[in-house]
Amino acid sequence: MRQQLLVDGESVDALVEIFPYFETHRQPNNKMRFTAEHVPPRVLAPFLRALMRREARLLKEDADRVRGDALEWRTQDERRVDALVDLVASVAAVSRYQGSISIKT
Repeated sequence: MRQQLLVDGESVDALVEIFPYFETHRQPNNKMRFTAEHVPPRVLAPFLRALMRREARLLKEDADRVRGDALEWRTQDERRVDALVDLVASVAAVSRYQGSISIKT
């Protein structure tokens, strides 16, 4: 029996559906820009929910690091990028091994 694997509360099968929509663009300052256009809502919704959950965890971690006169740990944009990269890496890692995992009941 194959168990449905989840990342941040969403099915890995649903999350990987967004990957074909990703495009990367190198900007003049040598930074990379990620875009995903014309993503159907049924594909976008689970990814956005998982991304928001991941970002919320990072925000909480950052809040726990603020002490006294310490500045913000990372900017909101940095946190969003960190959440995106972390989520994509997690989904890729789980989906890579998904076919080899089976749960006996």
